[in-house]
Amino acid sequence: MGRISLIDPEPFKRFFGKTNSTNTLLACHGPGESGLASPRILFLIFLLVAIAFLQSRCIAQDSAKSSAIENLVQGQLEQGKPVNWQLPTLGGTQYWSDVRILGGWKIQRNSETKHYRLLDEKEVRQAWGKLAECEAVLQRKLQEGIVRPEKGAVVILLHGLMRASDSMERLGDYLKQNGGLAPINFTYASGQAGIEVHAADLKSVIDGLDPGVTEIHFVAHSMGNIVTRHYLKDLEKSGIAADQRFKRMVMLAPPNQGSESARRLGQTTALFHLVTGKSGLQLGVGWKKFEPSLAVPKFEFGIIIGSKKEDESVLKPHDFTVSVEESKLEGAKSYHEGAYYHWDVMRHPEAMAQTLQFLKTGQFR
Repeated sequence: MGRISLIDPEPFKRFFGKTNSTNTLLACHGPGESGLASPRILFLIFLLVAIAFLQSRCIAQDSAKSSAIENLVQGQLEQGKPVNWQLPTLGGTQYWSDVRILGGWKIQRNSETKHYRLLDEKEVRQAWGKLAECEAVLQRKLQEGIVRPEKGAVVILLHGLMRASDSMERLGDYLKQNGGLAPINFTYASGQAGIEVHAADLKSVIDGLDPGVTEIHFVAHSMGNIVTRHYLKDLEKSGIAADQRFKRMVMLAPPNQGSESARRLGQTTALFHLVTGKSGLQLGVGWKKFEPSLAVPKFEFGIIIGSKKEDESVLKPHDFTVSVEESKLEGAKSYHEGAYYHWDVMRHPEAMAQTLQFLKTGQFR
């Protein structure tokens, strides 16, 4: 079963045919309305959210099966005899969050059971149980030279709401091959906790980077930008100076002023909350209360946003999820608008080239 993101209308594009039908699905509104999702298409929005909900339940079942296997040896683990079956995994989708990333190896925490697992670069589980036990195995692999941590200039990639790290893989490969930046693709269970939890996990990953890392860049899509800004605010609140290795950030389709589409969905269907959890509410109906917990990066950052012109009835230029106005943030050094859709801006060749250009020079072309 293919992934269906809450904000990904590709299945509907195939169902309705031409793009204009998708435009109508996501952008039609009544007279005087400027939102991205009007009550006139409530049923279709409800259907979209329902599909995402069913997807999350399928993932939950897969996670439950994995946990059931682990429970078979739980007794041995508690007796001080950790047992691991080297099982292939999906690498973490909606129920796993990274807390450590080194050389493609990851320690992840399950959002439901709160236990940890260690995955190698091929996403095969090498250990599981308590955090300390996974750390011990990772350290042993480091000493044996099996894990080779990133050094030099790295770029931390963050996906958006109800997406997974694989959505950023193509961009990470591009930045490595063309810019020499080592990608660190951060996975977080976006719909299972608040943004403050994801920000704390991001801090754990950054704190655990190898001392040989000399530069840290960020490239985030959609809500991943808000996670990063929350992390930076947490540093400010704690009195910790921002890492001097932080150099530049590219924000892809960031809801820097909140999301009108999330607000409307949150007001019209309870399924939106059920699927996206606290994070979805923070981007939508809870934005005004949540916004003070976000910082503006003190290092250079640029913004890339889609501005589609296909539907002349839409009053606000947008990428069919985030409007151009919602993406703006005071302090941005450079701003780039292009013909991008929200759900695939990170894979668009022009957007990838612009991202690398900014990371190298601090300006878009």
